[in-house]
Parts: sequence; C-alpha cells; structure tokens
Amino acid sequence: ARHFVASAAKKHHLAVAPKFSEGALVRLKAWHWPGNVRELENCIESAVVLCDGEILAEHLPLPNVSAARPFASSDSGASLTLAEVEKRHVLKTLESVDGNRTLAAQKLDIGRSTLARKLRDYGVND
Repeated sequence: ARHFVASAAKKHHLAVAPKFSEGALVRLKAWHWPGNVRELENCIESAVVLCDGEILAEHLPLPNVSAARPFASSDSGASLTLAEVEKRHVLKTLESVDGNRTLAAQKLDIGRSTLARKLRDYGVND
C-alpha cells in the first residue's frame, strides 16, 4: 500500500506522499480485496487524490466497512469511477483557489485550456 501511495503521489505531482492514518490502515487490513493488487492500487490512488495530506479511512473507496457512508462513494454505495474522482479533485482544487482557473490549472499541472474543457464537460459555467 505504501508503494502505491508513493507511485500515486509521483503520478499526481505531489511534493510529499501522504501517510496513512491509523483508521485508514485498520480499514485497509479489514477489507478482503477480491480484486487483489489492482483493486488495492486503484483504491490507494483514489485516496491519494482525495486526501489533503493524510489518508483517512473515509478517503478509501471501500463499501460496507463502517456504518458511516464513505467519502468517496456514490449515492448507490458503489465505488466511484476514476472519472468521478478526477472531477471531484478538479472541483475541489478550483474551490481551494477561490475559482482562479489559472492557479487551479497550475496546481493540477494541466493547461488552462484542458481545465476549461474539463469544466465545460462537468457543466461548470464561467
């Protein structure tokens, strides 16, 4: 899991790879991993994208592990697609810079035109 955190942090251009909280480690160990290593890798990448410095249990898109609804789940309770995780990350980044699209694009390490296209696809107006 720590290897996948380091890989995802590098892939998403994070200066420091996030660490696991104790609750996240417990949740990871409790899951039976029917998808094996690929499921673990996707789960960790999703958590890295969603977290803000530390991976918490609610960042892990694992269903039915606790009574609380997971942060990264859809209304149906199923794990989010990578596209939905990306959308949430883009919108969260844009919100964190008070709507400054140039700064958001820089933080996301994408071009401003790419950000504009993504926002258009998400239905976000100027």
